[in-house]
Amino acid sequence: AGRAGSSLRTEVHPLERDGRLAYECRGADQAPGEHLPLGAVSFLGDSYDDASSPMHFHELLALRLVEDHEDGVTVELPLREEFSNSDGYLHGGVTAALIDGSLGVAIQRRYGPERRGTTTEMKVNFLRPAHQGVLTARARIIKAGRTLVVGEVNVFDQERRHIAVGLLTYMLI
Repeated sequence: AGRAGSSLRTEVHPLERDGRLAYECRGADQAPGEHLPLGAVSFLGDSYDDASSPMHFHELLALRLVEDHEDGVTVELPLREEFSNSDGYLHGGVTAALIDGSLGVAIQRRYGPERRGTTTEMKVNFLRPAHQGVLTARARIIKAGRTLVVGEVNVFDQERRHIAVGLLTYMLI
């Protein structure tokens, strides 16, 4: 949901890729591909080495992998009106999905297609509401064991205000 004074309007454009529906997100006044901040951004659905198991939910949200780090990843989520609650702010479930998905991608990129993970516990602290622009999530693996991985995800709005923090445990399967 847009608010007065918004300096960035994000649009989501459906497109077909390999016979599947995908989405491209960019500012309303930007050409296709122009929004990519590092030139190495990929759809999270395509970030998996095993193409037989794409993440359709990540594509639905239009999550974008921005950067790989030694200890995790950075992911972006362009906000859309459909993500709003009745007050016009980002629905908490979307923030939780961003947090969960970001750490899941960090784990997948560390272990590759040989090991998958599933969320076993997630705690989210919502620090302030978000309502426009693009969210950035920085996922960091804190401890990776033989069967459990613990990580944290910090979420920021486009003005770099801290809007949420999550602490998660994944079980490797």
